[in-house]
Amino acid sequence: MFDLNKLHSIKISLASPEQIISWGKGEVTKPETINYRSQKPEPDGLFCEKIFGPSKDYECHCGRYKKSSYAGKVCEKCGVEVTLKAVRRERMGYIKLVSPCSHIWYVKGAPSKMGLVLGIPPKQLEEVIYFVSHIVINPGISKILKSRQVLDEKTAREVFAEVISNEILGVRVAEGTPDFARGEDIVKRITNRNQAFDFLTVSRYISRYLGSTFGIGAESVQKLLETIDLDKEIEIVSEELKSSTGDKNQKRIKAIKRLEVLKSFQSSGVKPQWMVLNVIPVIPPEIRPMMPLDGGRYATSDLNDLYRQVIIKNTRLKREYDEHAPTVILLNEKRMLQEAVDALIDNDRRNKPSTNINNNVLKSLSSSLKGKQGRFRQNLLGKRVDYSGRSVIAVGPTLNMDECGLPREMAVQLFRPFIASYLMKQKDSQITSQRTADELIAKKDPRVYDAIEAIAKNHPVLLNRAPTLHRLGIQAFKPILIEGKAIRLHPLVCPGFNADFDGDQMAVHVPLSRQAQAEAMSL
Repeated sequence: MFDLNKLHSIKISLASPEQIISWGKGEVTKPETINYRSQKPEPDGLFCEKIFGPSKDYECHCGRYKKSSYAGKVCEKCGVEVTLKAVRRERMGYIKLVSPCSHIWYVKGAPSKMGLVLGIPPKQLEEVIYFVSHIVINPGISKILKSRQVLDEKTAREVFAEVISNEILGVRVAEGTPDFARGEDIVKRITNRNQAFDFLTVSRYISRYLGSTFGIGAESVQKLLETIDLDKEIEIVSEELKSSTGDKNQKRIKAIKRLEVLKSFQSSGVKPQWMVLNVIPVIPPEIRPMMPLDGGRYATSDLNDLYRQVIIKNTRLKREYDEHAPTVILLNEKRMLQEAVDALIDNDRRNKPSTNINNNVLKSLSSSLKGKQGRFRQNLLGKRVDYSGRSVIAVGPTLNMDECGLPREMAVQLFRPFIASYLMKQKDSQITSQRTADELIAKKDPRVYDAIEAIAKNHPVLLNRAPTLHRLGIQAFKPILIEGKAIRLHPLVCPGFNADFDGDQMAVHVPLSRQAQAEAMSL
């Protein structure tokens, strides 16, 4: 088990396909979630017990093993490990993509990291990834074609006509060389705007003589990223910067940004091709739950729908490959898979976000991380505090400025552990445990109120009014127990909190340790 006390820092970086596979316990291959007849997770599906662990403590899927004495055993029939269901909060799966898909953060981010690494404008890069334009992967022996050159239909017509005319038809090394006459026909056809342009046929013709290779989609971008020599690229960009002049030169600013990205890849040891995904991690099922409703229906997390779409598109593309479907159909299926992966990672960045049956935008992985309601700010930074309360404030003109009126019922809950300790320490006390003390508190025994009076005399509390914009937004007070439900406050301390008595609320916090109490006293 990982020791959190030894944790000094957290580093977030791109993961390799091998690392993503090592995180997972198995591959998710089916889009199904729960079997509606048996009410159990479908094998190899998004809630598979074999991958993510049992849905009941110490019970396998088929019911062959049902006791804690079998802990750690893997069922021979269903393949489920007999263990606690809590593992379903931490075990991950993965989806192997039939065709690589780009990571939308690195394509559509500002600036586009993938575009900077390749030296391609973001708009052109998107055209390649979403199957609008082709890209030159390797120019071969051609002097006209350039590596990483993006070719839309208009550019491709012009460039291919020039390549065929000057580099293929113009160089006849032997009599009777095949297909040269065909090359003349191709030039006539591609220069005629009224005729359809078949990129695949023309590119194959050029590849045969010049050894050039072309590509489209994230797969071709990944091939280019694999060929990048970071040291060489950094050297080239550094030379460009030395030769360029003018601080506000747009070309210079772009070169500086590109150099920063290239150096960050070099120093971190992260490979640029990892920006294109071959494997997608599937997060634990307890983080994307399905809740049963009345009438046999289920309420499900949006992530399950987004994962389902990825698996469906991935399975369909695999079937098209197996059936040797035409290239046009394969390219269309690849584009749809890319869009499904984009929706899963960051649905909000897409031009047309995926929606549910009610036309509401589905909440993607990025949506659950970012913003005030995201995982970081809501759950990791903004945790609920034990021994704290909240109530409306009301005026207490009879109080001293260092005192606050604390409702008696609120004080009983805030000082609960101190009350139990106080009662157990009394002479001839029959209260020997926290449980007995809790029973007395629930019954509102008079001894509880005697105890709270004694404890509150020497125990300060902290009052906080949001938003806490400066140090006076949180101050310590001596609690005076009062009847009612509103916190009482002297009017002269209100300016520090920027508070008034028109319905403002304040939070009460109890310092637990001796050190915290002493610090509160000295505030």
